[in-house]
Amino acid sequence: MTTIADVAVFVNENFIFQKSAAVLAVAYFMLMQFEGYRSRKRG
Repeated sequence: MTTIADVAVFVNENFIFQKSAAVLAVAYFMLMQFEGYRSRKRG
């Protein structure tokens, strides 16, 4: 039987995972934008 504490830990871990995944996605997107900017600038 799952207790409220188990659920809280599960939700907390998933929240941290989702937050880091979102940060990674944003960083990847910014890197792609930067690469595109560099190649456009080159020519």
